[in-house]
Amino acid sequence: MKLAIFGTLCVASYVAAETHYVQAYDTYFEPDVIYAEPGDTVIWQYVNGYPHTVTSGIPDPCPDGTPDGWFDGVLSSPGDEVIWEVPAEAPAEVTYYCKPHCMMGMTGTIYVEGDEPRLTIGIADISTCNFFYSEGSGQARIEIESGEYGTSSFAWGVEAEDMDINVDVVSCGNVFIHSASEDTTEELSCGTHTFTLVAGQKYMFHGYCANGDDFDFVMEWEQETDTGGGVIMGVEGINANLSASGDSITFRAQGDGGITLSMTAPAEKTAIPMAVVANVLSDTLTLPASGEEGSVSIPTGKTHTIALNGDGAGMGMLIVQMGGGDGDSDDGGGNEPCPGDANQDGVVDVNDLLECIAYFGTACP
Repeated sequence: MKLAIFGTLCVASYVAAETHYVQAYDTYFEPDVIYAEPGDTVIWQYVNGYPHTVTSGIPDPCPDGTPDGWFDGVLSSPGDEVIWEVPAEAPAEVTYYCKPHCMMGMTGTIYVEGDEPRLTIGIADISTCNFFYSEGSGQARIEIESGEYGTSSFAWGVEAEDMDINVDVVSCGNVFIHSASEDTTEELSCGTHTFTLVAGQKYMFHGYCANGDDFDFVMEWEQETDTGGGVIMGVEGINANLSASGDSITFRAQGDGGITLSMTAPAEKTAIPMAVVANVLSDTLTLPASGEEGSVSIPTGKTHTIALNGDGAGMGMLIVQMGGGDGDSDDGGGNEPCPGDANQDGVVDVNDLLECIAYFGTACP
């Protein structure tokens, strides 16, 4: 699971790389659209006209346009070629143009088909809700519904990486979508909605209880299972809380609330900094003692579970720092932020516990 939160490792392999040829005529490229994989080679060849450039970027404003630096070559006479090997980090869509002839429509597009859809959840704030997250078989799903105490709310901030992503949303009650780029907010009617989340733009789905009305929110999208350090594959919470920003995630259960995490890890990442407060248990992982933090080894090859229990009048709290630590370190990553240092004074002590305890019982509006 990635909440941006949960690190990612993208591995590209080049199999049966192809060469794509594009001819430059007097005022157009032929073909002007090609589909390539990372590792493929694109070769532009001079045919006629003079002079031509092959410049990646946006052709506005002509004649210079707005280059983006992927490639920029010149075709002036027979035999001239511009050659570009598609790198692993290339975006899903690369546009290019001829500077002298862009006003005549001499442009082209390369669609890079190697990218997998990846939705980054940059901010998550779920308060006193029932929630469920799962990821696998190319799909991800988040379900959030109001808890039984009438003070539930959630905020789910997302951004599509590299390519646009379609998400299917089923909602009812007080549920909204906010577009950061357009600074607009739309209340969602009860029913099914499909949204295209534009790559590089940020969106916030949020909802709350009002006047005793409950809410329901379900979102599904294509997502390859994360293979990066310390993957959380699933989370289930009942009348519980989750908050996340960047690589730090806080899970909190109190009263009759509870949370269960399922987690695995690849060979290259087997230790994750965690801080534990009260009722947090695992049958297969050695967790820090209550009130302490440490680097938790995540053995590979199996799925592990961590359970948090509110235990009536008590509580259970777990802070996970997905960006810190590795298989060769016991210090949680050296210079990484310390997840147990709640008041950020550089020392993990009783003052950090008091900081956490002061937060318990606070009702979100």
